[in-house]
Amino acid sequence: MTVSHAIMFERQHRVKFRQWGGGKRVEPTFSATIPFERTISMGKVSKGQQCSVIGCGASAVRSISSDKVAHTGIKIGSARRAYLCKAHYWEYRKLTRKDRQIDKWRFST
Repeated sequence: MTVSHAIMFERQHRVKFRQWGGGKRVEPTFSATIPFERTISMGKVSKGQQCSVIGCGASAVRSISSDKVAHTGIKIGSARRAYLCKAHYWEYRKLTRKDRQIDKWRFST
């Protein structure tokens, strides 16, 4: 459990622990097996989105703007976001290496 989860958990249950303790404060115990921690999945990648590249069915590891991916020549479907698996993300990074280097030089002071 991360520190932010522990703080959030304590804030949510602080009043209950003071009420149930009968005057004395009962401290909550934190463990790695708290149920709500496993059920939180925020984005589509963590929910099991598949790779957007035509002909690939692997699970995605990254989400990138489809305009950026289309400039590299990787064939994707028509969508706002492009979800890439590990192999295609590596290919995207390899194809955009020169552009990223130029941007780095341009914005450095």
